[in-house]
Amino acid sequence: MTGRIWPPREPGPWLRRGALLLVLAAVVAGSAPRTLPDRFHAQGLAIAAGPKIELKVGGQPRWVPLGWRLSDAIRQFRLRAPAGDLMAVDGAVLRHGAFPGEVLLNGEAVPHGTRLEAGATISVRPGPDRVEPLDRLELDFDATERHDPEFSLETGPGHQVLTSGAISRRGVSRVFQPTAPPHDPDAVALTFDDGPWPENTPKVLDVLAKARVKATFFLVGGQVRKHPELVGQELRAGMALGSHSYSHPQPFGALSGDAIRREIDQGVAALADLGVKTTLFRPPGGAIPPAVVSAARAKGLHTVVWTVDPDDWKRGTTADQITQRVLAEAKPGAIVLLHDGGGDRSATIEALPRIIDGLKQRKLSFVTL
Repeated sequence: MTGRIWPPREPGPWLRRGALLLVLAAVVAGSAPRTLPDRFHAQGLAIAAGPKIELKVGGQPRWVPLGWRLSDAIRQFRLRAPAGDLMAVDGAVLRHGAFPGEVLLNGEAVPHGTRLEAGATISVRPGPDRVEPLDRLELDFDATERHDPEFSLETGPGHQVLTSGAISRRGVSRVFQPTAPPHDPDAVALTFDDGPWPENTPKVLDVLAKARVKATFFLVGGQVRKHPELVGQELRAGMALGSHSYSHPQPFGALSGDAIRREIDQGVAALADLGVKTTLFRPPGGAIPPAVVSAARAKGLHTVVWTVDPDDWKRGTTADQITQRVLAEAKPGAIVLLHDGGGDRSATIEALPRIIDGLKQRKLSFVTL
């Protein structure tokens, strides 16, 4: 490698004579002789005198003592390589500074103890931002098999790929490739979440009984423990029951694998202690990353989500809004999400008879899951 060294290692007679003249001129001027080029002094570096070499740091020429190592230059010039972040599949930062950057010598990562040579180039390479790996679940369905997770009553053969971030469990993507035309029945399924709830569940059951409609209730295990008598009312009314976890934690998909399994197990156990054996599971928030669906399948449970969500659980939503949203979105094969638990559901109870009447006018029947 070629480069500049100051002073030259083997000065000739001409340099000795020049140096003597410089000293004499300095004495005459009343100043000390210079030992480095003016450009070196202009850099204002607090480094020891002696032989120097010239190199480039960040594209700028710099003089440093002969014998310096890369670590000396890093310290002297305060070189810092920014670290890259670990990113979720949805673009959120999961961990700042997860992937360190590097200080390069002549474009290569070398030990910081490497000696510097004249003409060397020191540069900084920031750490890369990297996206978390994907978790993946692939399933095949036959012509009559219900899909899992189930968004609607539609059946049909095909191949499904479910993916999400393996760490964040976010960015869930479901791709279903049918191998034959699907079938949508002329029916809808009304479902109710977050109960049983003393103030609401009996009123919902009363509306359904008067309309001669059956529905599916996804029950929170903790509420089942508190109000077993309401579970009995639902069973006697001929309703289908599924689990909605034990304590309804959210975001459900972000829980650890152990926590997901524990919530599923305890929710099912609360029903089993009342003699109810279910194969249905609806995760809180409709969280369906592969980790959740796989955990449910391992327990023999079928994951159900929904087609229509009128946001009846949001504070301030009116009965008119709930009715309009359901009737606008419900098509043959729809699974409608409603709530009988979690708070005041008077708007849902008021909307329910109108929803049922509107769907009946379309000649749609009502089925349970």
